[in-house]
Parts: sequence; structure tokens; C-alpha cells
Amino acid sequence: KKIKIIHLIKSNMVQLSIIANLNGETFHPELNKTVKITPWQKNKPEKFPNEQSNFVYADLTEINTPIFVRTRKNGDRIQPFGMKTNTKLKKFLINKGVPEHQRNSLLLLTTDSEVLWVSGVGISEKLRVTDKPTHLIEII
Repeated sequence: KKIKIIHLIKSNMVQLSIIANLNGETFHPELNKTVKITPWQKNKPEKFPNEQSNFVYADLTEINTPIFVRTRKNGDRIQPFGMKTNTKLKKFLINKGVPEHQRNSLLLLTTDSEVLWVSGVGISEKLRVTDKPTHLIEII
């Protein structure tokens, strides 16, 4: 239904990794995006967002800090929501249908060793909310 003409020039990987503020905003200058993390103070949410949303409800109690805001790196791994094992981020993005020319500009929320959220694509099982969220994470 759509035809897109894409130059074969690959975008450069952004190398800047910024420690996320767990009670406020974190601006990533090279991506020109801001991540806002706020503690959850309400009851259970009425409805959870879909994977393509620009916000997620998360349980950060089991996450090792610090948390970083960055783009992908070679060897990144994610445990996709609902899965018991982790997989390479590249394979995850291919399975989600993310075009190759967009993969280097996706904003990620990560620990030292694992991807927690790929903004607009999907979240990790590690952020699963069992009772009620501890934090709201959004791109503003």
C-alpha cells in the first residue's frame, strides 16, 4: 500500500550513553529526546499501553541501577515481554518489523547488561508489572 524510497546510507550509531534520572527528566542531546521517569502514586492503571506507545508502566524494584538512556550497541540483548529467555536486540527488531535504517536512532532504556525498553517497539519482561507500577516512563 505504501512505497518508501530510502537511501542506502546507514545512519551513524550514537555513542552517547546517559544515566537516567529516576525521579525526573533526562535529555539525550544527540537524539533530541527527553525521557521522564516519575514514581507511580496512583492505584492500578485502568489500561496498559500498547507496544508502540511512547510511555510504559514499569516495576523497577528488581532492576539494578543505574539505568541508561542510549541507542543500540553491538551485542545488546533483551528478554521480550512474555518470554522466558533473552534474545539479541537485532533479532528482536527484525521480528518487530523495524526497518534497518531506523534501528540506530531508536531510544533505549538499559542497564549495564540488558535492554529494558525500546521506545515505540516493545518492553522487556524485566519491567513486568505484577500488582501496580512503581514508575511511569515516558518520552516527552
